[in-house]
Formats: sequence, structure tokens, C-alpha cells
Amino acid sequence: MNRSALLLLLLVLAVGAGGLLYWKQSELPPEPAVRDALYTLIEEESGLSFKTPPKTVRLPENELLEKIDQSLTQQYGADGLTHRAKAFELLSLLPPGQDLREQWILALFVGKLGWLDDTTSTIYLSERLDETTREGQTTLLRLNTEALLNQHAPAPDTPLSDDTNIARDAIHGGLVSALETQLRDPEENLSPLPTSMETEREATLLSLPLYLHNLIQLPLIQGRDYVLAETKNGASFADILQEPPTSTLTLLKAPEFSTPPAPTLPPREGTLLEESLGAYVTQLLCERLSDYLVAESLGATWRGDRYQYFETTTGEHLFWISQWQTTEATQKMAALLRTETASSYPTHDRIRFREVITDGTTLRFANCADQATLDELLSPQSHSTE
Repeated sequence: MNRSALLLLLLVLAVGAGGLLYWKQSELPPEPAVRDALYTLIEEESGLSFKTPPKTVRLPENELLEKIDQSLTQQYGADGLTHRAKAFELLSLLPPGQDLREQWILALFVGKLGWLDDTTSTIYLSERLDETTREGQTTLLRLNTEALLNQHAPAPDTPLSDDTNIARDAIHGGLVSALETQLRDPEENLSPLPTSMETEREATLLSLPLYLHNLIQLPLIQGRDYVLAETKNGASFADILQEPPTSTLTLLKAPEFSTPPAPTLPPREGTLLEESLGAYVTQLLCERLSDYLVAESLGATWRGDRYQYFETTTGEHLFWISQWQTTEATQKMAALLRTETASSYPTHDRIRFREVITDGTTLRFANCADQATLDELLSPQSHSTE
């Protein structure tokens, strides 16, 4: 089957909020001819070959939800997303009382008919998926491309840091989106109305907090832009997979800067979570505290961070240390946090103790349940940037 015939088989995913691209409609041959055409097209356009046909399993949607839930547990631990939600609340990245696990499952499931488990390279399809429809073809194109990328760049056995994992997802999603861009029919100017599932998904994403909404969109925007820029400069998909960015800083228009060593924090009794926000999530924090333009300018000046979320007998505490390219950027970030710290917190039933201090290009922020813990956290001995 030639390229023109293959193109007529496929339909495009959404590539950004409000922007939908579609392939010309055509009658679709039944399975397995559709699968063979998809494999051929994906291999031709990506320059990669399937090592083995992706394993595909159909499941009732309640079992598909369970698979996604189990994957989140494997990646973050049983309470990892609960701890992140609370830490992000204390940092003002999330509104109070968010169920991050439930929201993440919704973001990965709603409006989709399948999901790739990248730990096993297994494609799980909803029993409702019809491979002869536009939605079915869209799902098969996306998931089989993701499976091919995962075969050539599998997820490591040891969980990645949050920022590195976000960067990996962004690059893989960007490669999928870039492949769709390569296949778009330049003569196709008319776009059909979005389907009910596409409308449902868009409404769901818009209902999520800014943090998760933008994180889900990252592969389709910054990830895709990065891949298209790299391929324009002569890089192949294989090249990008071989040396992918390990930090989201590379996606924030700051590729000329290598990621510096993250600040280190001493072990602390009662620690429930220790992680890094990374450049992109720090940018989202800036955006929630200000606006997109301010956040975009600050995000590219991030140079490392680390946070601890821990409990003592007095309550929950959050300590965040971040490093910036310039003292000016450090002061701007501090000003945003101080404005938020000075505001009222009517949703908290207990008084919180918060403070921001800076030292050159280093910023330290603490949100504590008591004054003594705040003082201890912000003492010079509480951190190391080496």
C-alpha cells in the first residue's frame, strides 16, 4: 500500500487546546489490514521499526481504570500523589483539598479509548473502541506510536525523578504529535466538528487545576515544538530518543544551559516526600502566582530546586530551596511568594507560619505549622547547594 493510501486511513489527534487537525475521511478496511497499514505508516514516518508487534489487550473500562491506578501507584508509591498534593498546596501550586490521584486518572482516561502501560509496553483498549471509526483510528495511531517509541527508549526499572519523568513524557508525546504533523494533508482545510468524546476530554482538562491541565498539555505544545525544532535541524526520531532532555529546562527556551546539580537537603525525621519541582512545574507555580508572561520569563531562569514535605507532632511542614540564574530572578520569585504568603488563608483551620528569604541566587521558602520549625528550617545549616 502506498503512502497516499495509508494517509487516507488515518485521522489526527488534537494538537493543542482548541486546535484540531484531521485526515480526510475514507472507508477503512477491517482489522488486521488497518493494523498492518498503521504499523507500516508509523515505521515509514518515524524511521524506526517495531521490534515486536505491540501487545494489545481489550478490557472493560473499569478494569482499564484499575490498570491506570496501579501504574500511578507503581510510579509514585501508594501515598505519593497524596503527599504531592499536600506539598503543592503548602507551596501554593495547588488549591487546598485536591485529590491529585483521581484527577490524574481522569486526565489519562476521559475522552480516550485506550492507554499504553509503558512499564510493560502493553496497549490496553476499551471494549468500546471501534477500529473502523475516526476515534478508533486516532487511538490506534497514538498508542502504537507510543509503543514503538517505548520499545526504543523503554522506561527504566528505577523510577525517574519527577522532572526527568515529565521531560520524558513531553518528548515521547512531542514525537507522536510531530509524526501527526508530518502526515497532515496540506490540502485539507476543513475540520469536522469535534466528537462528543473530544468535547468531553476538553471540558475535563479545563476543569483541572492549572498544574495538571498544563502538565497534560506539555507534550502537545513544548514537547512538540522541541521535536519539530530538532528535526528541522536534521535530527531523526532515533537521535532524539538516544539523547533526550533529562530536565524540563531544555523545553523552556533555555537549551543553551545545562541543568546544574540540585540543592541537597539533610535527612529529616518525619519526611514523607522529598523531590524537585523542576523548571516547568516551577514555571507553573509562577503562573499560578502571577500570569503566563511573568512565569515564562522566570521559568527559563530556574537553575535547580529541592523540597521536603514532612510531619512532626505539631503538624505538616514544607521547605523549598531553589536556585536561579540571576539575583533579579531570585528577587522576582521571592516577591511572588511573599505576596501569596501575605494573603489570607481562610481555608486553613490552623495558623500557618511562612517566610521567604534570599541569599544571592538562592531562595528558601518554608510553610510550617509552628514558629520553631520555621526558624530551624530557615537557619543557614538547613541546606546545602553543593
